[in-house]
Amino acid sequence: MIKSIGIDIGRSSIKVAEVVQTKKGLFIESFKEYPLSISPNADHELEKIEALKKIRDSYLNQNIVLNFAVSQSKVSYRDKTFPFSDRIKISKTLPFELEEDLPFSIDNSFWDFRIHTQMGTESQVLVACVTRHQIEKLMEFLNPLGLPIKKITSEGSAFHTSLSPYNEGITKKVLNIENQELSTKNLKLILNLGHHQTVVNLYDGKTWINSSVILWGGENLIKKISQRYDIDLNESKRVLEEKAFLLIQQEDATYEQIVFSETLGQEFKTLTKELKLIILGFESHYQSSIKNIGITGGVSQVINLGPYLTQQIELPVNPVFYLDHWQQSPYLNKDIDYKMSIALGLAIEGLKKGIQPGFQFLQGPYKSKDKKLEYIWNTLKPSIYWGTSILVCFWIWSSLRISYTSDLLDSAQERLKEAGVTIANLPKKQSNERQIKSYIKNSKTIIADKKLFKEASSLPSAF
Repeated sequence: MIKSIGIDIGRSSIKVAEVVQTKKGLFIESFKEYPLSISPNADHELEKIEALKKIRDSYLNQNIVLNFAVSQSKVSYRDKTFPFSDRIKISKTLPFELEEDLPFSIDNSFWDFRIHTQMGTESQVLVACVTRHQIEKLMEFLNPLGLPIKKITSEGSAFHTSLSPYNEGITKKVLNIENQELSTKNLKLILNLGHHQTVVNLYDGKTWINSSVILWGGENLIKKISQRYDIDLNESKRVLEEKAFLLIQQEDATYEQIVFSETLGQEFKTLTKELKLIILGFESHYQSSIKNIGITGGVSQVINLGPYLTQQIELPVNPVFYLDHWQQSPYLNKDIDYKMSIALGLAIEGLKKGIQPGFQFLQGPYKSKDKKLEYIWNTLKPSIYWGTSILVCFWIWSSLRISYTSDLLDSAQERLKEAGVTIANLPKKQSNERQIKSYIKNSKTIIADKKLFKEASSLPSAF
């Protein structure tokens, strides 16, 4: 049984989700979190390497595949429409469509796409692109650890996978006679409020159609609390995780509560400003309004955040829950729903197949091998080596035996020819197997006649 491990490498921790596939579907076996220092003076690269070594060593001699994500801020998304639905045609046409639409050269990037909607013969496609440099940088970091990497995708894709059905398909929409879409769009945003950044996914109903990012996260709040109350970052982080709140109304609140809420509110204004710009861009592009917003991630645990954002953005904002959609170990802590979405999505994508397997940036020289075949090879390798060695030895022995037999045959024929000349008095040209057999046959006849004559001579005469 293959275990798929999703590893979400963040700024404040590394989150690890473990998923296996059973006859009943996917099963979440475990979730672990390896904290990282948030001190600016810490060696973050070394901390990540040590944590990844612990993760690797915890799965020694197990059949696993590991899945990682490129930071959402390093990925460009584009929503494209094509007048056909054939994936091969789309893959051949996309480079030309993207050439003038990306901030970097398409030749120096890896890209992948998913068809999310079909309307008649038209297809709507979400494309994700990342520069080769980002993949090279990640692989240079991971390769020395000897990890069995199956997939590198985007955080937006992994986030979506944790929220969507395992057997997700392509949304089919009906057009009227004038080739216009009959159903209206039902746009909504789902945000993953992380430590360093916020992943923003756009949905039309349950269909993921676009993605973006806001470079704002929990670390902004941590620094703000640290500056306001003159405490270190670790203590500030503990305050954010355990006591953070926003006041919807200041009546009956103490002065300290009002100051704390306003301190956080100053930073959340940066989030709401960026979010409003993203909403405006999406609504302009799709010619439709966004109806509501869902939130998850560590920052979503701030008390009253949903009502606060509802007031600021003037759209309903509510938490989203996804863990109950999946089978899970009874030992799994239910309170981790908000923090494991990307790690869980990565683990699921490691097993996901079908028409929506998720983005894959392991391309070109980094293309992943078939782990099932690799596992079979590693299992049967000793037997194959022994079998091959035996076959080689047998072949060598057979070759030597045939060569030795051939030499014996040639030697016998030479001696036979010599015997035909010296004993049978045959001419050298006629000294062959047929003539010698004829000579032996004639000689046997003569010997038999002589023996018969001798016996007849020894009989007494009748007269």
